[in-house]
Amino acid sequence: MIASFLAVMGTGVAFIYGMAAMFALYCLGKLVFLRTRRATGREMSPRVTGAYIFLSSMLIAFVAEITWFNYPHYLRLWAGESTTFIVKEATEAERANRLKAELLNLNRDITALHIEVLFENADEHALRIVYKDEESTRVRDVKIFKFSPHSGYIPMVTHGPVSELYFMSEEDIRIQSITVNPVIPMKILSLRMVLLSLLLGLFGLALHRSTRPALSAFLFDTPLEEHGRKQGIVYWGMVFFVILFCLFTAYTTHLFHQENEERLDHKIYHSLTDAFLEGRLSLDKEATPELLNNSRPYDPAERMQRDTFYAWDAAYYDGKYYCYFGVVPVLLMFLPFKWMTGQHLPTFMGVFVFSALSCVLLALLWREIVQRFMRRMPFFLYLLGALTLVLCAGVALLCRRALTYEVVVAATMMFSTLGFLLLLKSCRDSSISYGKIFWGALALALAVGCRPTAVFLSLLVPVFLWRIIKVLPDGRTEKMKGLGKVALCVFIPYAAVALPLMWYNAARFGSVVDFGADYQLTMANIGALSLIDPMGKLLKVLTAFHAYFFNPLDFSAHFPFVSLNIDYMPPHEYGYDLGLPFYMHNTAVFGMVNFPVLWCLLNIRRGYCAIRGNNSVLRHLLMTLLGVGLLQILVLALYAGVSVRYALDFMWMFTLAALVCAYFTYEANFDNNAHRRFILKTIYLLCLASIAIEFFLSLTGQSHFIYRPLFHYLQTVFSIW
Repeated sequence: MIASFLAVMGTGVAFIYGMAAMFALYCLGKLVFLRTRRATGREMSPRVTGAYIFLSSMLIAFVAEITWFNYPHYLRLWAGESTTFIVKEATEAERANRLKAELLNLNRDITALHIEVLFENADEHALRIVYKDEESTRVRDVKIFKFSPHSGYIPMVTHGPVSELYFMSEEDIRIQSITVNPVIPMKILSLRMVLLSLLLGLFGLALHRSTRPALSAFLFDTPLEEHGRKQGIVYWGMVFFVILFCLFTAYTTHLFHQENEERLDHKIYHSLTDAFLEGRLSLDKEATPELLNNSRPYDPAERMQRDTFYAWDAAYYDGKYYCYFGVVPVLLMFLPFKWMTGQHLPTFMGVFVFSALSCVLLALLWREIVQRFMRRMPFFLYLLGALTLVLCAGVALLCRRALTYEVVVAATMMFSTLGFLLLLKSCRDSSISYGKIFWGALALALAVGCRPTAVFLSLLVPVFLWRIIKVLPDGRTEKMKGLGKVALCVFIPYAAVALPLMWYNAARFGSVVDFGADYQLTMANIGALSLIDPMGKLLKVLTAFHAYFFNPLDFSAHFPFVSLNIDYMPPHEYGYDLGLPFYMHNTAVFGMVNFPVLWCLLNIRRGYCAIRGNNSVLRHLLMTLLGVGLLQILVLALYAGVSVRYALDFMWMFTLAALVCAYFTYEANFDNNAHRRFILKTIYLLCLASIAIEFFLSLTGQSHFIYRPLFHYLQTVFSIW
């Protein structure tokens, strides 16, 4: 699907040229008409002027596309005659020297090359071009892709005539022909033109004297309408496009997994679904005799030294394999889907569904908080805050990898947000909804069934109950009845989830509180990690807090502009060398300091003090969210470690708290127009920077999980060449 889309994008150049020429004439005519009307003293309305600005920006973007972004096409103007050389198959001696082809005694100016490569067992080939001109001998490293014929054209900027050309590679590559000074065809990218048009159009609106006031009013003065239809369409349209982006990233990741063999841990929910349908709790996978006879089956170095085959990241107990991941996603999604269709639900689709629901619920939660506690918020801040919350929560980043691990995290986020939202809506003014209390408590309990560390989110329940108890009727009898109803609405859903989970744990591992994490076969003996001495525990906690808060991203001037610091933990004969004095699951992670919107938490004292009166419940929720996030980091440090998917357990909490602090900083300066606008501009910049970082991080994520044709297309869109 994606390959076909990219192929269509690269064809029809003649049609694009014709349409662009007609469009250019239309824009020029409109611009002349606009100038004529201005000369007669008849001013155009800001809306019409804005339309003309965007028409002009589209024309400028098109001109830039066929000139600057396709500058290699014009190198032929200074080139000599085009010549094609057929390359003979390399000899044994040439192969030993990595030489694949050579062109000698050229003595001519070279502006471009076209290399035709035979693709047999690979979709891309790396090639080194060594050329000697009047200045010196230089090297150029290039990559040629099977899915991109345009990548075979190499622009060259040499200093004087080139006398010798050598083509070298470490790979088994067969070069069929080399063309010197070809005409490099244009590569028109409509996505790049659209993005450039939007940027130029917004810049023009901000500069033009007739549109600047209207834009300023929209950004700073347009109030939020509680039941505004147009604002609602814009708001939910934005959420819809975020969901489409999640689907796009999840599906392209699925294409990657189709090209690579999936391990058991990538599809372990499929195995657990089959086990449940067959009436078993253990997975249908037999342990090898080497593993059964191993006296230390949980020791990764022992398994490696004995070359023991085992199911990666499955729980091994009493000679059988089990799934230690939360069972709730299987019971609610994977099992019903298999029972109804006879097919397994693709793992990427499970991640997408939970992520999409999380998008909607986060948007609803933000809407509820704003309408109840932050009513003087401008519409644009409301819109930008929602986009920041949804993206920084990491829903698209989860879809970028889309494995079983991400299913669990996305499901936990979805149930946690749902529980938070329902409990928040259960008590408004003096009215109490016992049904919302029940379903909210059930959602938080189900989050524990997805990921046991979500139990700390239940600390939010007492905060809501405190507010609910305060608005119960004053009479003793009525108050006792109300307390009884509240207690039942909380106890029953937690018991309904906890009792089956306790039975499930006892039936597998002999303990009602054992979820099986200690028995996983992975890069560490998880059950023995708690034996570390107190100083080691302190070091683990400090390392984790440093990583989750201060670990920098890798920034670059080239696409994807931002990437994770990744430690792949290469194995050796004695296990995994992590470069630490203790074991910690130390994989790709981002420090929250990289997201500028979270810098608003530095002003939490003023934000906390600014929340007064009926908003006191928000103050307690704010502090509880931060406390739960810090507590989760502490537990992860001691029992799990550092990983980007772990950070997404609490990223939405810190982002929501930061946005609340940002708003109350703005409201404290509401009556001072100059200060108010300055604070709004600062918040907008912090939010936009965070959105951009998360967007590009979601496009790449862990780069080895991205579909290669997509990555190459995006790299071309965001690059000059």
